[in-house]
Amino acid sequence: MIATLSYAVDAARAGLTSAMLRSHDGACTIPCATTAILRGSSRAISLPATWQRRSGPMVALIESLEPEYGPGKVFRPNRDIRFSKDKSPYKTNVAGYAGMGGRGGYLALDARGLTVAAGRYELTPAQLTKYRKRAAADTTGEPLAAIVAKLEKAGYSMGGEALKRVPAGWPQDHPRARLLRHKLIYIYRDFGLQPWLGSPAARKQVVKVWADAKPLNDWLQRNVG
Repeated sequence: MIATLSYAVDAARAGLTSAMLRSHDGACTIPCATTAILRGSSRAISLPATWQRRSGPMVALIESLEPEYGPGKVFRPNRDIRFSKDKSPYKTNVAGYAGMGGRGGYLALDARGLTVAAGRYELTPAQLTKYRKRAAADTTGEPLAAIVAKLEKAGYSMGGEALKRVPAGWPQDHPRARLLRHKLIYIYRDFGLQPWLGSPAARKQVVKVWADAKPLNDWLQRNVG
């Protein structure tokens, strides 16, 4: 495990390539940093054999979270290169989710370490309209601002595509202008490379992030649907 993490740090510094992702002198690469989290998985995934072997620990981790949070998925390794200058065919991380929406969230592992997130990565136009109305109203917006402030104080970051200006219909100096600019909203924590990545403690860290994010998910479920 130590060797694997050392390689991951070196790869991050050098700039990861698809070749690095596939092999490193026969040793496990990035996804294998989770090998000791949970071992084995019976789920069949239609992916290249190498990716199936190296994403297995992530699949097992997500499967272990499904009973508590809901159905999960490990994302395919292929990148959408249709509109990208970077034509590298494969992603340089292994990522997936369990639950999402009302509970659970997203997690990803790459050469820089583990990232865990929760909230909404997608909002329909109708949901976005509803979100902004609720964020603007004092009765519902103030509790949301308090939830976000508490999470940021605890060390989380807020993510989600945001506009440069408050959308039409609200003043630019609205007390929750920052929230109104968001088209998506989620919180996340980048753990980096930690000694516990190769142990069951990794699952505990995922569960803690999602537990801390429960007030945000609950607010979104009540106010956005």
